[in-house]
Amino acid sequence: MENVNLLVVDDHQLFRKLLVRLLEVFPVNHTFHEAANGFEALETLKSKKINIGFIGYSNA
Repeated sequence: MENVNLLVVDDHQLFRKLLVRLLEVFPVNHTFHEAANGFEALETLKSKKINIGFIGYSNA
């Protein structure tokens, strides 16, 4: 089975960690990458092949 690379982007570390914990229960080979903002996300996208991204949105 192919490894699935997931990127979780949100400025709240607690939310990122919680989402990763929830997604870990799925029986899939996965690698999680985290970013606190769009700049970090772009750097990750340049160096990793991401299959799925979860991006938080804030009006603050």
